[in-house]
Amino acid sequence: VQTLESMNKALTSPSLRCAKPADPEFQYCSARPGFIVIGKTVVWLCPDFFKSNDESRTRTLVHESSHLSGVGESQGESYCMIFSCTESCSGSGFRSADNWASFVNCAAGEPGDDVDVITAD
Repeated sequence: VQTLESMNKALTSPSLRCAKPADPEFQYCSARPGFIVIGKTVVWLCPDFFKSNDESRTRTLVHESSHLSGVGESQGESYCMIFSCTESCSGSGFRSADNWASFVNCAAGEPGDDVDVITAD
């Protein structure tokens, strides 16, 4: 509950900045729609954020706000390839920002992602 309250606070009064090529932080935009810098209270939004759909943008904001709330993994970061409403997407539990984004997505009544099943003919 404390993490959710902290995430809510981060989202209701966030410091959002659009990363521009002239910003030193822009280097972090190469592979992500948004990011935070540890020790700062700013969520940086990258060009890919604005190219994504509403659901993806919501997931990004929740993911980054969870980092502002202290969520993070000690050895890098794992990401959910599929948001599921029935199981965690990584072994990191609620230390994973994407697990929080998946949880909030499902708690808001959004369905989990469709899974493509590959079969051999």
